[in-house]
Amino acid sequence: MNRTTQNHVMFIEFCEFCENISEAKREKKEEIFKKYLFNYRKKHDDNFYRVLRFLLPNLDRERSAYGIKESTLAKLYIRILCLDKQSKDAKKLINFRSPKNAGSSAGDFAEVAYEVLKVRCADGNKLTIDDVHIHLDNIALKNAENKKCELENELTTMARQMSAEEQKWLIRIVLKDMKIGFGHIKLLSLFHPDAKELYDVSQSLVKVCNKLKDPSVRLHEIEITLFEPFRPMLAERCDVQNIEKHFEKKSGKWYVEEKLDGERSQLHYSEGKFKYISRNGFDFTEHFGSDSVSGSLSPHLTKQIKSSVKSFILDGEMMPWNSKYKSFGNKGMNIDVKYLRVGHWHQPCLCVFDVLYFNGKVLSNHPLHQRLAVLEHIFTPLEGIIMHTSRKEVNSSLEVLNALNEAIDNQEEGIVVKDPNSIYKPSARREGWIKIKPEYTPGAMVELDMLIIGGYFGEGRKRGIVSHFLLGLAVPPDLPGSDPVVFESVCRVGSGCTMEELAELGKKIEKSWRKLKTGECPHGLKWTREKPELWIEPQNSVVLQVKATEIVKSDEYQVGCTLRFPRIEKVRYDKPWRDCLTTDEFFKLQKESSGKLCTDHISQTSPTKKRKIQIPRRIVGAQLSNSELNSVKTITSLFLDKEICVLTAYDRLTKQELEVKVKENGGNVVQNPGTETYCVIVGRQDNIRVRNICLLNKYNVVKAEWLMNCLDSGTLVPWKPSDMITKSPETAEQLALLYDKYDCSYTEPITIEALEWSLEKIKNTNINEEEEPPSQKELEEVENLLFNDENKYYIFRSVNAYFGQFETGKSMDKADLPLFDAILKFKSLSGKVVNEINENTTHVIVRDNDFSHFNEAYEIKVQKNLNFFIVKHSWVLESWAAEKKLNEELYGF
Repeated sequence: MNRTTQNHVMFIEFCEFCENISEAKREKKEEIFKKYLFNYRKKHDDNFYRVLRFLLPNLDRERSAYGIKESTLAKLYIRILCLDKQSKDAKKLINFRSPKNAGSSAGDFAEVAYEVLKVRCADGNKLTIDDVHIHLDNIALKNAENKKCELENELTTMARQMSAEEQKWLIRIVLKDMKIGFGHIKLLSLFHPDAKELYDVSQSLVKVCNKLKDPSVRLHEIEITLFEPFRPMLAERCDVQNIEKHFEKKSGKWYVEEKLDGERSQLHYSEGKFKYISRNGFDFTEHFGSDSVSGSLSPHLTKQIKSSVKSFILDGEMMPWNSKYKSFGNKGMNIDVKYLRVGHWHQPCLCVFDVLYFNGKVLSNHPLHQRLAVLEHIFTPLEGIIMHTSRKEVNSSLEVLNALNEAIDNQEEGIVVKDPNSIYKPSARREGWIKIKPEYTPGAMVELDMLIIGGYFGEGRKRGIVSHFLLGLAVPPDLPGSDPVVFESVCRVGSGCTMEELAELGKKIEKSWRKLKTGECPHGLKWTREKPELWIEPQNSVVLQVKATEIVKSDEYQVGCTLRFPRIEKVRYDKPWRDCLTTDEFFKLQKESSGKLCTDHISQTSPTKKRKIQIPRRIVGAQLSNSELNSVKTITSLFLDKEICVLTAYDRLTKQELEVKVKENGGNVVQNPGTETYCVIVGRQDNIRVRNICLLNKYNVVKAEWLMNCLDSGTLVPWKPSDMITKSPETAEQLALLYDKYDCSYTEPITIEALEWSLEKIKNTNINEEEEPPSQKELEEVENLLFNDENKYYIFRSVNAYFGQFETGKSMDKADLPLFDAILKFKSLSGKVVNEINENTTHVIVRDNDFSHFNEAYEIKVQKNLNFFIVKHSWVLESWAAEKKLNEELYGF
């Protein structure tokens, strides 16, 4: 190791090690890691923690989040390297998932960045791994303080001292995906035989490295420790029709519990101190409270702990409790339980199903039935605060089936079956706990036929191919029997297809994919916040048969709802695109089953008959039938190789007669326009099909007069704006080069007819109208360049705020003056004050300690399923003083 001292390891050496291990064959990787670890221990006296947290960044809990994604890094590198946004390398970084832009490295941002950087960077080799850790600590700190500009400056400073290879591995550390071909289980086991087990009960790489520094020393018994996170025990999934095999292995009594749909949580307690830890080891004590006077839950929970209790660790689910209807919510309601408060419409409630530690004694090695007996003596249940999970005993597989069907009737997620003699093993999944849901049984769920309208490039093994899809529902057309022309997004799905199936699907539609441009939403396709990377025209797409657990509300998709846990069951090559599920059918299904997609009971042995949504058969009207064109002889080549669709009759000529004229002059007649259609001919315009096609704005819809002019002159007459009803984007762009906004030609002498047309257009235009001002997006792009995303004069530009009790025009009490001051400062920094709370409201601002108006706003938010912040008015005042928009979460109630 050149340039390595007793205390320092150069970062480039770590990168070279990672490069070697990532490029090696599977059987060689283990050998390379063992050799590196042996040499490291030989030369250094520390415990390897500074290296291990680089190798396993996704397991590092000692450093908070960086707040950096690929898009952030792409913009940063474009700015640092002074790249033109339209340059090839800039497009590589921005569209790193696209094989067209990124080539063979598509999907791997670090590799794409390396390709861009390797011809622009110096040798690097200036930073040690300790230097990099210091920089990363600073980045995490800046992110926690919401100092985006300083965060990017720290990252820039570090990157300028690194080679391209060093930056590649730095990017992988920051994105927490090392791509070295080792999972954490294998790597921990190579570090020490007990490392994986110790990490499961501590979720701390520091503790792993400190306790297991010497590979020859084994830990005889690894126990759960108070106030230290551990990985919870998990349940094995099972189809209820196969539960009998578990009863054959272990007969007698089993427990059945309701499967709760909340946040898996551990509660640690000792002599008045609380600690709340999530399934993945994150500490949420700040939200729920560390003692009896802080947080949203601990002050209420303290009163329920029995006087004899000194300490405990409980395992359970943190659930949203609806205080009005006395029932639990679920994750599908998009409620973040961490931000709920007791006394509001929804409040946090801990549902406990196990105890692992009690009054100084570890209980994880005791059988479940003994632990549950202890659990009864720890707290007094209180509805909506802390409750026991419902539980009953069963003795047969039939009783389990009945319990599942009862859960279906109650619209619950499923059940958990537990062996009363099971001991608690952190992170274990096959040790006596079994989860059963309806969707685990083939055919139990409703199957939905949805159309692919968008796509996303995959990662890892699937990088470079479209592996995830945005699915849509058809909006029923105005004219019954006609094809739908509008499709609304409903969900994103990626699981269920094998690599072979994805490859076959890719071949079918790969030529039809189109890159989505920024801000673009193609005509006929509607989506909201969830936007695809690629889109496809419906008539070129494929229907997917999908199943899911339920329909839930969501503003991510145009429909206003989405599917929970969607999975592809089958690619329906046999089903026409026009026969996919409609929005009406979807909402009817949601209403009939309260959102659940399994309402029928499941039988014990016989396979459940698959349930499908019946699609009404479409009937093609007589007016859409093909003309008898096969016998028409071609006379001229006027429209040779031109695909033309005639929609309606003109003057005394019927639609069929117009089609004959097109055919006689060499044209190819089609009944529905497509990607190859040259133009659509329209005579009468008072037709619903004409209006629908015009609304798409993607076809050249031309007046029938143009067709007659071509026939009269014997030439293909160039289009003029007055010939067109609607234009394709390409045609509109071409005509804009030849005609001004009043349709006057730049090059051709004006005719009387053209002059009359232009004058009529001028007459219908407000010529005093000012040019449209720059959009908010355009202004923000300029500001980002000028102020590096932190323009102190416009910090509230994107904020639409409703101010609590203040109403314009009403006299104010002395108590209202602080809120009025906040409004003035808010508006001075480009904030927009709104008079009512609706879907466009981003913030509701109330006076500090005004709980009455906070509760009103919160109820509106829940009832209308809106997404906005509720903050104290001091957020505005302190943001104004700090000259930047501060983190709203620090100013909640």
